[in-house]
Amino acid sequence: MIKRRRKNSRHSPIFVHDIFRLIDLVEVIVSKIPTEQLMMMYDVGYFNNTHEFLVLLAQQRGKLKKGGISDIELVARAVLQDWNGGKIPFYTLPPANKPTHDLGSSIVSSWGQEINIDALQAADQSVLSVLPSMTEFGGSNAAVIMVKSTCLFVTY
Repeated sequence: MIKRRRKNSRHSPIFVHDIFRLIDLVEVIVSKIPTEQLMMMYDVGYFNNTHEFLVLLAQQRGKLKKGGISDIELVARAVLQDWNGGKIPFYTLPPANKPTHDLGSSIVSSWGQEINIDALQAADQSVLSVLPSMTEFGGSNAAVIMVKSTCLFVTY
């Protein structure tokens, strides 16, 4: 089902039988799906294009107009209903992986250096010891704002 706008409602469904050029939509479906898959699914012979496919399908299903002319719009409607209903399986393969560039991997003989927590705490303490105390800020109504390694002292 495809949606479209109408003047008297926000969204009104357009059903498959309302579409003017059914064959154009079936052409898109036929172009996406391998011919062999459609031949097996609908039990029709080999076809070269969408029109031939619809003619063969109409003959196979006995959907003929007066004079034995194939009713291709009727079978096009049926193919679209099969597509919308999920009866026609379709999938695409994911894109192939691009080769990755080797950044020079090698086998290491030892582990990397351990993180020294004591050294990190000592570095933190050296930075914090330089900061002024609360009373130097102006009491309890002060704040420290760090901007790109620069301290701004604000009192309010």
